Amino acid sequence: MDEGFVGTKSDSVSAFVFSLLSIVRSRNRLMKRLVMLISLNVGCSTAELVIGLLSGQACLVSDAFHLTFGCGLLTFSLFGCNFNDLFVF
Repeated sequence: MDEGFVGTKSDSVSAFVFSLLSIVRSRNRLMKRLVMLISLNVGCSTAELVIGLLSGQACLVSDAFHLTFGCGLLTFSLFGCNFNDLFVF
């Protein structure tokens, strides 16, 4: 087993978390709002998934996956805004 790969993976996760924290500390209001929306979406989808699995209701589980895809789209727009700020035309 290659231990360097495990360290690289954890480093990439920590780098992602630190990049989100730097976005929250930045002065760009749009990016702050997107990070807050992503956080709320992740919390709601996690709660719906856990409650849906514990209660056995497929509608809650499917809605949790629907919210997860929405969270992915919000993350994509966050990276798009960050890319737009880096390269001003």
